[in-house]
Amino acid sequence: MKQPASRNAWADRLSGWIFIVLGLLVVAASLAMPDYTELGSHWYEAPGLTPGILGMALAGSGALLAFRKTDALLGEADMLAILTNARSRKRIFWAMALCVTYAIVLVGVIPFWLASGLFVFTFILGFEHFPDPEPAKLPGRLLASALIAIGASAAITLLFQELFLVRLP
Repeated sequence: MKQPASRNAWADRLSGWIFIVLGLLVVAASLAMPDYTELGSHWYEAPGLTPGILGMALAGSGALLAFRKTDALLGEADMLAILTNARSRKRIFWAMALCVTYAIVLVGVIPFWLASGLFVFTFILGFEHFPDPEPAKLPGRLLASALIAIGASAAITLLFQELFLVRLP
């Protein structure tokens, strides 16, 4: 069921501001990291460079989301109703549970590529199939989730190990 544009506008603005704050916190934390120039290393070898760039990208994306032009906005009471909606709460808790399980239970216990693949697969399937559990769509959703999870897991692992030279758990 598609929500009206005005309902999405408040969710986008709120999410945008959260991403702006989170991105700026990441930038601040990356600036606080040592740069090891006193040991003769170059600025581009600083461990905070990549997180800083990603934090700026996150803050920039949040700004695009928060400040984009929308046709009509809901009132404050309508926004509160959206945020306290039982379906929205379930989706938020599902996402949080998956993220916590990935970070605390899977990463470090099983190989990183497998943990990432399982996380992406479960996340996609959870948000695509369970809201609309039509049995006829399940095989296609399983296949699509698996292919995306395999591709994402391989890309993430190769990107971080080969390009960023990060030793993954």
